[in-house]
Amino acid sequence: MKIRILIILFLLTATYLLNAQVSATAKTDKSQYLIGDYIRVQLNVTADSTYVLDWPAENDLTSYDLITSNPIDTTRINNAFHLSQEIVYSIYDSGVYYLPQIKIPYKKLRDTTTYFVFSDSALFIVQTVPVDTTLTIKPIKEVIEVKVINYTWIFIVCGLLLFTGIGVIIYFVFFKNKIKIAIKEKVNTISYYDKTIQLLKELDANKLWQKDDLKQYYSELTEILRSYMEKRFGINALESTSDEIIAQLNNVDLSAVQIEYIRFILELADLVKFAKSRPLQNENIQAMQNAFAFVETTKPADPKPDLKQ
Repeated sequence: MKIRILIILFLLTATYLLNAQVSATAKTDKSQYLIGDYIRVQLNVTADSTYVLDWPAENDLTSYDLITSNPIDTTRINNAFHLSQEIVYSIYDSGVYYLPQIKIPYKKLRDTTTYFVFSDSALFIVQTVPVDTTLTIKPIKEVIEVKVINYTWIFIVCGLLLFTGIGVIIYFVFFKNKIKIAIKEKVNTISYYDKTIQLLKELDANKLWQKDDLKQYYSELTEILRSYMEKRFGINALESTSDEIIAQLNNVDLSAVQIEYIRFILELADLVKFAKSRPLQNENIQAMQNAFAFVETTKPADPKPDLKQ
């Protein structure tokens, strides 16, 4: 009997620790709305970088009328990622409503088991527009004549001034003494590690895969990582195939998890480039998460400046 109790406690503790690495919240922007108002729902999920999330579709969350939804925004916080999305609904009948719990499936790297995290439910009220029946109906107002001002002459004067200014600039640039501007070259003191992190953040902010530009997204992502691996490990990554890169990394002091980060990205990139594959949404997110995790976990103790721009 004691052994069974200990086993149950162990399983509960393990489940709690696993779920503690993934959290989800969902809330509305207000607690009271009028009929037809926009009900803005903010869905937030924070997860460890080793987890793969299966983001739910907007139509599957509630039975309310879907108006629009924003792209998923990803923010990196230390070794975790914060994903958020705003979804706009509308309701055309008064009453008390609640936003149900949202179930988000996820998996851990190298684990085929599917886990779930749930958000809290949110209560809100939809009211009708109040009508004062004691007021009398007022007659329709007469048509008001609006005087339209003719701005044509202003546009003509502005156009003449613009062409005159362009003519003066062309004269001084091409027919008068040219102005020579000496630009002092700025010495680049940023390390290749910091440069890589900067490029990854810029690529993530461009939201290429959200715009359905998957080929450009994976091309830039692999180019950034190949350049980093050449500087960090001294391997020939820019001109090597994916299999050759993995073979070279196996000869470097890296863990199996670190090599798996790169393998996951390179395999997806090859599928997009050569097989015209379309990775799932969570796979695109996981690729960027793996890139940050690989660079962070292989950060050199004393990064040297990258003198190449």
